[in-house]
Amino acid sequence: MKKILFPLIFSLLTLPIFSQSLQDNLEAEPTEVAEVTETAEKSLIEKGVYENVNKFLVFEENDILQGKNTEKGIAETVKIYYGFFYDGQFQIEKDPEPITAATLNNGLYLEYYAKSEKSIFPKGYEPLSENQGYFLPASNMTDIALSPARRLEKLYGYLVLPQNQAESEVGNEAENQTENQEIIYKIEYWLTDQEYQEALAYFYLEKGNEESKVQLEKYIQIGSYVYTCTVGRRTLIRNPQRIQNLPENQVFNEDFSLMAFGDPNFIKSTEFEGYESLQDEIEKHNAIINPPRFAVRPIKEPSIYKFLEEMEIK
Repeated sequence: MKKILFPLIFSLLTLPIFSQSLQDNLEAEPTEVAEVTETAEKSLIEKGVYENVNKFLVFEENDILQGKNTEKGIAETVKIYYGFFYDGQFQIEKDPEPITAATLNNGLYLEYYAKSEKSIFPKGYEPLSENQGYFLPASNMTDIALSPARRLEKLYGYLVLPQNQAESEVGNEAENQTENQEIIYKIEYWLTDQEYQEALAYFYLEKGNEESKVQLEKYIQIGSYVYTCTVGRRTLIRNPQRIQNLPENQVFNEDFSLMAFGDPNFIKSTEFEGYESLQDEIEKHNAIINPPRFAVRPIKEPSIYKFLEEMEIK
């Protein structure tokens, strides 16, 4: 209960402080545009209003959609008191790191993967379908909020390749083969202080077989964060984990260059187009006076109280 009450009380206390309207924010002096790294030159977020059970997010053209945090930025509206009240629209604090999210099937995903164009696969294991290949982690965000979000220290890539017929002929155990005859590996990347380089690391799909060598990106750069899958200057991938299946409910974009799993973090709204339309809805929603809640069953005083009252009267 304390965990629920605290954010509600905090919102009440801070609301007068942050009651400045969105229009005031837009008319403020332009701020310096944050520098964008080569890995985040173009945003994958479609213009529009997104929402989940806790908040609305507004992405407008010519700001975050260009891969930059400008003076306009993103507006956030928090649904407090279990959705009975919509807070005003507030500009999200400028983050020196890029907003890494992607719109897939009208959903906004904070965790998504981009298909690699530099990986090298051994002969006989080349991808046969568009949903196969190596999918690199493309985001390290945990949330989109008023304050800059915490970035993840560990990320995972997914290697999906067809089953090589020769692998069965050499006598591999059946439990190592997935039902759909695909080879799937989960590759771990962790935060490093090394500089980003375009380099490849490797491991063997078949132990001791040089011809089964697969080469994947050694480093990943997201904003100013650099991740690696090897120890130090080594080029051997550390502990590639073979798994039976990918996480459930895979989602792809039209050309299968992006992949995500499960439900999106936010759903794109079909009712609102931008700041103005959402602001109208906020005012309309907050004008609703909710009736008081009554008990389903009538409350009766315990008979002992009535008995004592009658005793006092006598």
